[in-house]
Amino acid sequence: MKIQRIHILVVLLCLWSCSGSRRLDAALEFAGDNRSELEQVLEHYKDSGEKYNAARFLIENMRHCFSYEGWQLDSIMKVKAEVVTKGYMNVEDKKKWEGFSYQGLRKVYDSRVITASYLIENIDRAFDVWKKKPWGRSLSFEEFCEWILPYRIANEPLSNWRQTYYDRYAVKLDSLYQGRDAVVAIDSLRAVFLKERWVYNTDISTPHLEALYLLNNRVGGCRESCDFSVYLLRSLGFPVTIDMYHYSPENQYNHLWNVLLDTTGLSIPFWFEELRIERGGNDGRKKGKVYRMCYEQQKEALKGMYMRTEVPPVLRNPYLKDVTAAYFGENEVEIEVDDKLLGDYVYLGVFTPNGWTPVDIAERRGRKATVRNIEPGVLFMPLVSHEGKLLPAGFPFRMETTGVHYFRPQTQTESAELWRKYPLRDYVRRYMNGMLGSKIELSATLDFSKSIWVHSIQHELQGNYNEVFPELDKKCRYARFSAAKDKRIELAELTFWNSRGIRITPSIYKASPPVNGNMQVDISKAFDEDPVSYYHSETDGADVIVDFEHLESIDKIVYVARSDDNFVSRGDTYELFYQNGGKGWASLGSKLAEREVLHYDNIPVGALLWLRNRSRGREEQVFYIQDNKQLFMGK
Repeated sequence: MKIQRIHILVVLLCLWSCSGSRRLDAALEFAGDNRSELEQVLEHYKDSGEKYNAARFLIENMRHCFSYEGWQLDSIMKVKAEVVTKGYMNVEDKKKWEGFSYQGLRKVYDSRVITASYLIENIDRAFDVWKKKPWGRSLSFEEFCEWILPYRIANEPLSNWRQTYYDRYAVKLDSLYQGRDAVVAIDSLRAVFLKERWVYNTDISTPHLEALYLLNNRVGGCRESCDFSVYLLRSLGFPVTIDMYHYSPENQYNHLWNVLLDTTGLSIPFWFEELRIERGGNDGRKKGKVYRMCYEQQKEALKGMYMRTEVPPVLRNPYLKDVTAAYFGENEVEIEVDDKLLGDYVYLGVFTPNGWTPVDIAERRGRKATVRNIEPGVLFMPLVSHEGKLLPAGFPFRMETTGVHYFRPQTQTESAELWRKYPLRDYVRRYMNGMLGSKIELSATLDFSKSIWVHSIQHELQGNYNEVFPELDKKCRYARFSAAKDKRIELAELTFWNSRGIRITPSIYKASPPVNGNMQVDISKAFDEDPVSYYHSETDGADVIVDFEHLESIDKIVYVARSDDNFVSRGDTYELFYQNGGKGWASLGSKLAEREVLHYDNIPVGALLWLRNRSRGREEQVFYIQDNKQLFMGK
């Protein structure tokens, strides 16, 4: 029996060796004329044990690594660098580049240009911090290879970043913390990150930005700030990578954040911009499915079900690892699907106004499909691929503590009043609450010595559109809108009507300059009849004075708070739909909004609903009715 086990072990080792050898041979062959540079690295480390294996790890998985090249990227980098200074992007630059797609540029593959000296320096420096820093000592070699060793993140241009980042931040970390707890150490560095200021801007689509460019130009979205954190922290020996979701179950974006492999073996999420690192921390965002960016090709992504050509490309990326279970625990449920469908697989989609977007794949057997590791409470839609399109394969569902809940429309109907087409996010509520303490005054004279108080905002606004009806027996020439002493003005619209029902167009006598001198949020935006644009004052306690040019009887004042413009807007046309399983979306009729609410009587009980603005806008989210109230998914 013992001899048999030894024989099996020898066979397995031989198979592994042959497989590894084939992978190395393929990688070297792919390098073409640059093969000798990779062979120099292997020769350099041939007697170095772990360093040789690390070199093989990088080279064998290098075939997928590349960056983009083109003069357009050089121009865009200059534009983005100017954003760091100004705080915003010029309208002309944005218009010039907003439709640009870098994906058509030439790809430069690492294997064919990388030098031996570059790889050797990266490997040596990665090993140096791994062995010397306390937070890396609990890492296995395999963990080190994925969490510290990689010399790149995605498709950014190559650069010698490790030593530069180390020199910039090692001393700062030592001055803040000299203990052994990685969580406390990273939290200390977050204070440095926030002090150095990050300019959030995603106006132009680009590949990942080069590491040294990011060091000198802190600009971009969540992707770029996460990349920066990876460079910074890996240079100091912290095992850090990036997790993401493809598409939010709540809004219309993807999102990325960092994760630390703690000495306790736990993966701890954090994001320097918003989420402080702490054991047990959570950013509160709905995720649905979570994937981890890896350097090594993931074996689970090579299963037949993932690599089929009809599988959407976002699910075929073999360098993303499903780590949903690390966030929500392992789970498995069976869902009902249409038994008339063809194929062995069902996709799980999350809602978007342009159709359901797939975020996972499940195996199907007849009328059932087995779903593994999803976030509880998140809405998913089973989908099937047919002639290149994804079609509904059942009813939308979410996993709850009591089991699977399906949104099936019933024959009974109910009534409801609809106020929004998209969830009211916390940041929008903060914009609106910035109006608290503001007041409106009227006066016949410019000095406002005998001003007439008209309105003050004492309670949280329930909507962005607000009407005030002054009951005055005096005519006025001037109006003043003032913010609270500790708040800036963030005002989308301010309009006035006289006693004849005619809208008045006043001239602006006085207004605080816009924040950061940004003319895209200057005072004119409060009078441009666009509820999306807004005026943002530079100072707290600012005020705006307007002149009607002559005495007027003011009968109505309307102010619109800065918001996302997703409240129901009078004058816009809306259409309500309900989801009807494999039949898709069914209309409940169109309506012209005569006020800031829509009333519907014919809503099927238990249905998933979708309110579309047929006049304008793009942000929309599904919801359901409970106790005659509109409840959006994910809230």
